[in-house]
Amino acid sequence: MRYLNRIVFINSARVNYADIPVDGNVHFIGTQGVGKSTVLRALLFFYNADKMKLGISKEKKSFDEYYFPYANSYVIYEVKRDEGCYLVMAFRSQGRACFRFLDIAYDKDFFISPEGRAFDGWDQIREALGRKVYYSRKIEKYEEYRNIIFGNNKGLPPEFRKFAITESSQYQNIPRTIQNVFLNSKLEASFIKDTIIMSLSEENATIDLSQYADHLKGFEEEYKDISLWHAKDRNGNVLVRKQAEKVIDVRRTLLYHEQERKELSHELNFAYRLAGEELPVRERHLSEQQEKLRKTEMQLNELANKYQEKKIQIVSDIKQLNEKLQQAREQKKRYEQLNITEIEQRVNARESVAGKKAGLEEQLRVLTDRFTHIRQKFALLEEQEKAQFTTFKNTKETEVIGLQQRLFEKKEQLLKQQEQLIREIKEQEEEKVNSARGKIDRKKEELSALAIRKVEIGHQVFYEKEIRSCKEEQAALQGEIKEDMLKKETCNRRIKSTTREWELEGQALERETASAQKELSRRIEEADRHIAEIATLLKSRQGSLYEWLNREYPRWEDTIGKVIDEKQVLFHTGLSPQLMEKISATLYGVKLDLSGIGKVVKTIGEYEEEQQELRTQLQELKKQFNDLSVRKEEEAVRLKKKYQPLIKADKEEVIRLDYRNEQHQKKLQQLAAALITWQQKAADEKAVLLLQVEEQVRCVTAQRMEAEEEWQKSIAVLDKRIKAKEKEFRQRVKEETEQVETATALLHAGIAAAGIKLKETLVALQQEYAKELAGEGADTSRITMVTDQIGKLENELRFIEDNRTLVIEYRKDKRELIDRMDEFRNDKQLKEKELAGEQEKYEQKRLSLVREAGEQRTVLDDLNRSLEELREDIRRTKEFCQQEDCPVELLSGAEKETGKRCKILVEDLIRNHYRIIEWEKDLREAVNRFTGNFSEQNTFHFRTRLTTQDDFMDFASELTDFIDNDKIAEFEQRSNKAYTDIIRQIGKEVSDMMSREGAIQKVINDINDDFVERNFAGVIKSIALRAMPSENKIMQLMQTIRDFNEEHLFSLGSFDLFSGSAEKQEENNRKAVGYLQSLVKELSLTSEKELTLSDTFDLQFRIVENDNDSGWVEKLANVGSDGTDVLVKAMINIMLLNVFKEKASRRFSDFRLHCMMDEIGKLRPNNIQGILNFANSRNILLVNCSPTSYRATDYRYTYILNKDSQNITVVKRLIRKEAES
Repeated sequence: MRYLNRIVFINSARVNYADIPVDGNVHFIGTQGVGKSTVLRALLFFYNADKMKLGISKEKKSFDEYYFPYANSYVIYEVKRDEGCYLVMAFRSQGRACFRFLDIAYDKDFFISPEGRAFDGWDQIREALGRKVYYSRKIEKYEEYRNIIFGNNKGLPPEFRKFAITESSQYQNIPRTIQNVFLNSKLEASFIKDTIIMSLSEENATIDLSQYADHLKGFEEEYKDISLWHAKDRNGNVLVRKQAEKVIDVRRTLLYHEQERKELSHELNFAYRLAGEELPVRERHLSEQQEKLRKTEMQLNELANKYQEKKIQIVSDIKQLNEKLQQAREQKKRYEQLNITEIEQRVNARESVAGKKAGLEEQLRVLTDRFTHIRQKFALLEEQEKAQFTTFKNTKETEVIGLQQRLFEKKEQLLKQQEQLIREIKEQEEEKVNSARGKIDRKKEELSALAIRKVEIGHQVFYEKEIRSCKEEQAALQGEIKEDMLKKETCNRRIKSTTREWELEGQALERETASAQKELSRRIEEADRHIAEIATLLKSRQGSLYEWLNREYPRWEDTIGKVIDEKQVLFHTGLSPQLMEKISATLYGVKLDLSGIGKVVKTIGEYEEEQQELRTQLQELKKQFNDLSVRKEEEAVRLKKKYQPLIKADKEEVIRLDYRNEQHQKKLQQLAAALITWQQKAADEKAVLLLQVEEQVRCVTAQRMEAEEEWQKSIAVLDKRIKAKEKEFRQRVKEETEQVETATALLHAGIAAAGIKLKETLVALQQEYAKELAGEGADTSRITMVTDQIGKLENELRFIEDNRTLVIEYRKDKRELIDRMDEFRNDKQLKEKELAGEQEKYEQKRLSLVREAGEQRTVLDDLNRSLEELREDIRRTKEFCQQEDCPVELLSGAEKETGKRCKILVEDLIRNHYRIIEWEKDLREAVNRFTGNFSEQNTFHFRTRLTTQDDFMDFASELTDFIDNDKIAEFEQRSNKAYTDIIRQIGKEVSDMMSREGAIQKVINDINDDFVERNFAGVIKSIALRAMPSENKIMQLMQTIRDFNEEHLFSLGSFDLFSGSAEKQEENNRKAVGYLQSLVKELSLTSEKELTLSDTFDLQFRIVENDNDSGWVEKLANVGSDGTDVLVKAMINIMLLNVFKEKASRRFSDFRLHCMMDEIGKLRPNNIQGILNFANSRNILLVNCSPTSYRATDYRYTYILNKDSQNITVVKRLIRKEAES
C-alpha cells in the first residue's frame, strides 16, 4: 500500500515546525485564520503541484512567498510504501517552489540541527543524510514532479520510478478531483464524463480539433479556388481557365514581340550600318549617272539638229520639185489649151509655106508677065491699097502690140502682185501649216514614244521591289520556319531525353528508397514487437511469479532464475507460489550444478532500460525512415530542380517556336495576300498604264488626225487663198485681157474691115484686073486661083510669124519643164524616200537615245529615290536612337542580316513598341482579371499584388508553368486526398471514439448501482446518472460525417470534391463539401482544441433528497441545504475519484489518496461518519476542517491549530485513533 504518510512544516507558512501524520482520516480544528486551510493547501500541493489551483486569492501572498519565506523553509512529505518510506522535500529555489526526492524515512535530524535551527541549505541537509541515502536532482518542472508521483514513466529516468504512488499516464483527473472537492467547485457533467472516460483506459481517446482546424483552415478558400477551375459559365466555358489561357497567350505574344523587337533591333543595326556604307557609293553612282544622262541628252540634241538640217534641205528640194512640177503642169495645161502642137506644126511648116508662096508668085508672074502694064498698074493699085491697108494695119497692129504690151506689163505687174500676195499668204499661213506639220510630226513622235512605252510597259515589272520584298520575306520566313522546325524537333528530342533521364533517376531513387524503407520497416516492426513483448511482461508482473520471487525469495536470480522460462513461467500470474518451510537447492527434488549456466535473469529495471533502449532505437529507426522519405523528397526536389528547368526551358522554347511559327504562318498568309495584292496591283497598274497608253495612242492619233486635218485645212486655206488670189489674178488678167481683147478686137475689126475693104477693093481691082486681063486675053481663073492661094499662104506665114516666139517658149518650157516632169516626180519620190529614211534613221537613233535616256532617268530616279531613302533611313534611325523608348537591344550593336530599309524597321519597331505597350496593358488586365478570382491567401499561392511589369511577366511565367505542368490536377489530387482523408479520419476517429459507448454506459450503470448498493442511510435517497446524445455541434457534425463516410465507404476511394460525372456523385460532392464547410464554420466559432470521449455524449444528474427531486440536470448546484449540497458533491467526487483511482493503473492500484474538505462544518453530525466510511471503503482518506470538533472520535487524527503571541501557528494533536482500517 502506498500513500502520503505525513507532512512536516519547517519555517513554512508561519509554522516554525509541525510534524503532522496523515495516514488516516484527519480533522483540523481552529478558529478562522489560524492556518487550517494553509495545511490543506499544502496537502493539495502534494497531489496537484499547481500553485494556481490552490484557492489562494490574488490579494494574498503568493504560494512561494508564503510557504517558503526563508532559505531554510521546507515542507516535507513522507510517503509510505511497502519497502519503506521516502521523502518529498519542497523548498524554494530561485524564487519558486521546487522538489527533491529522498529515498529515506523522515528524521527531524536531517533538516534541523541539534541546536534546533533548520539547516540553511541543501549542502547541510545532504551532509546530515550521509552518503548512503539516495537523493534526486532538483525537480523544477511541476509536470515532471506529477509524472514521478503518479507513475507516468514515459520519458522519466528509471531511478524516479520508485517514487510513484501509482503507475498511470492518465492521472490528471486524480489531482483535478481532489482540488475540485477542496475548492468546493461546481460539479459539472464534463468533469464526471472525463472521469468516467479516463476510467476506461489509461489513454483518453481524443480528436484533435486544432489539427482539423489547421487542415481545414483554408478549406473554403481552397475549395472555392479549385472549384473555380471547374465552374462553367452559361456557354459551357471554364472562365478561370479561359482567363489563364488568355494570360498565357498574351505572355507568349509579348515574348514573341519582345523577341521580334530584339530581331528588329539587330536588323536595324545591320541596315543602318549598310546604309552608312551605301550612301557614298550611291552618291558616286548618282554623279556618274547624271553625267551619262547629260551626254545622252547632248547626243539627242545633236541628232535632232542634224536631222532638222537635212530635213530642211530635203523639204526645200521637194518644195522646188513640187514648184517645178506645178509650173510644168500649168505650162503643159496652157500649151494644151493653146493647141501648141498644131501651132508648132504650122510654125515648123514655114519654109514649106514660104516655098509654096514663092512658087505661086512665080506662077502668077508667068501668068501676068504679058500683061505687065496691066499687072503693074493693078499691082501698083494693089500695092497702094495694100500699102494703105498695111499702114492702117500696122498702125492698128502697133496699137494692138501696144495694147498687148500694156497687157503683158499689166500681167507682169499683176503676176508680181500675185506672187507677192501669195508669198505673203504663204508667210501668213506657213506658220500655221508648219505648226500643224510640226504638230503632226510631234504626234508621230509621241505615237512612236507611246509604242515604245507600250513595249516597255509590257516588259516592265511593276512594284518589283515590293513583290521582290514579299518573295524575299516569304523565302526568309520559310527558311526560319524550317529552321524553327528543326529547333523544335531538337527541343522535343531533348525534352524526351531529359524526361527519360529524370524518370530513370526517379525510378532508381524510388527503388533505393523503397528497398531501404522496406528494411527499416522490418526493423521497426521487429522493435515494435519486442517493445510490445516487454510491455506485456511488465504489465503482467503484478501478481506474477516474478513479483513474488522479488518479494519473498532473495537472490532467486542465481538459482531458479537460471533455469526458469521467463516469458512462459516467470511472468505467469496464475502459479500461486508459496515458500516451503524447508528450502533446498533442488528443482522438484533434482539438484543441479548451475555454475556452468551463464543465464542472467533481467530485472524490471533492465527490462525497462531495454524497453527504453528499444524505444530510442525505434525512434531512431523511425527517424531514419522519415529521413529517407525526407531525403527522397529532397532528392526528388533536387531532380526536379535539375531537370524541370531544362524541360521547362525547352517547352518554353517549343511554345515560343510554335507561337513564332503560328505568327510566321500568319505573316506568310499576309505576305501571300500582299503578294497577290501587289501582283494584282502591278497587273492592274500595268493594265491601267496600258489602257492609259492606248488611250494616249487613241488621243494622240486623234490629235494627229486633228493635226493632219488642221494641216490639211491650213493647206486648203493656203490653197484656197492662193487660188482665190490666182482667181482674182486671172479675173483681173481676164478683165485686162478682155479690155485689150476688146480694144484689139475693135482694132482687128478695123483691120478686118479694112481688110475686107481691101479685099473688096482688091476683088474689085482683081475683077477690073481680070476684065482688063480678060480683055487682054489672060487666064483669069488661073490667076485668081493662084492669087487666092498666095493670099492664103501669106495669111499662114503671118500666123507663123505671130506664133514663132510662142513655139520657142514652148520648146524651152517643154525641154526644161514638161519633158522633165517624170524626172521631177522621181526626184521628188527619191527626196521623199530620203526624207523618210532620214526620219526613220533619226527616229531609230532618237528612240534608242530616248530609251537610253529613259533608262538613265529611271536609274537616276531610282538612285535619287534610294539616296533619299538612305538619307531618310539614316536620319530616322538617328532620331529613333535618341528617343526614350529606343530598345536597349538596338544599343547593343548586335546585327542580323536583312533586306529591309531602316525606315521600315524603325516603323516596325515603333509599331512593335506600341504593340508591346498594348500587350503589356492587356497582360495587366488579363492578370488582374485572373487574380481577381483569388484572395491574397489563395490556395495556389498566386501573387495578387503586382506592381511592375516584371511582376506581371513573372506571374504569367509562373501561371504558364502551372498550366503546362497541370498543377491544378496536383492540387486537386492533393486536396481530394487531404479532404477525403479528413473525412475518413473523422469517420475513423469518431467510430473509434463511439465504439466505447457501451463501456461508458456500463460505467454509468456501475456508478448508479454502486450508489444504490454502497450508499449510507441519510437524506440522499438517490443519486443517478444517465448518458444523453451530445449537444456539442462539432461532435454532432462529426458524427454526421462519420455516417456519410460509412455510407460511402467504398466510393470514397475515387471521391472527387471538385467534379463528378453522375448526378449522384455531384450530390455526394455537395454533401461532402457542405459538411466540411460547416465543420470549418463550427471550428472557427469554438475555442476548444480537441474533442474527447466526453463530447460524444451529455451526462445528466438526478438527485433525490428526501422528497426533493432535482430532475435530470447537467450541473449540480443548490440541490438542497448547504450541508446537503456539500454532501452530494463530496459523495459524487469521492465516487468519481474512486472510479478513476481504480482504473488509473491496471498494473498498480494498491494506494490511498487524500480528499480535503474545508466545509465539513456544514455537514450534519450524523452524516460525517457516513461520508468518512463512504470514502474509506474506497481507500480514500478525508481531511476535514471546522472551527470546532464534530464527532472527533470518527477521525484517526484530530489537530487543533492556534496562534501564539508572535502570530505563529502551532499545531497540536488532540486525538489519535489507532489501527484505522
